[in-house]
Amino acid sequence: MTSRPKLAKSRYVIIVSVAATFIFFASYMLWGKVSGSLLQVFTDLSRNNGIGASSGMLDFQVVTAITGWNGRLSFWKLELPNWLVPLSAIGAATVCWLKELDLWDAPAIIPIGLAAYGFLHSSFFLHTLLTANGNEGIIGVGSLLTFFSCIVMLVVLIKQFGRQKIL
Repeated sequence: MTSRPKLAKSRYVIIVSVAATFIFFASYMLWGKVSGSLLQVFTDLSRNNGIGASSGMLDFQVVTAITGWNGRLSFWKLELPNWLVPLSAIGAATVCWLKELDLWDAPAIIPIGLAAYGFLHSSFFLHTLLTANGNEGIIGVGSLLTFFSCIVMLVVLIKQFGRQKIL
């Protein structure tokens, strides 16, 4: 039986590291924009406080740019900051390197789970942006790069660790 060369065995670590690097740099890029009316914000506030909205108010359009550092994803009453995605990608790559260098034989569920979180967060973010109020959300290149890099990372990790015991 012949053993695989070390580089061929380590290829998954390099791919995961490149994907994590793309995710990290994509965090600085535009993930999306959400626009809204400042008049709508004041109208909603006045309804909640029982105050009548002034009909003489000027209507301002507000556009908010979202990146991996300033944005967040909200589930019910839980807010998850977007910076958890690059953190999970770097964590997955770190665990892969520790495993590859025989420093820690981590369970396969750890890097797979971290990559799966990044994929789920970025896909829910894209869904939320696409279904924003009246389709006023605009997708940025950073969210797409993050989404596809998370897919690559997840596929490579499942392919690498798929036959191993997960826990």
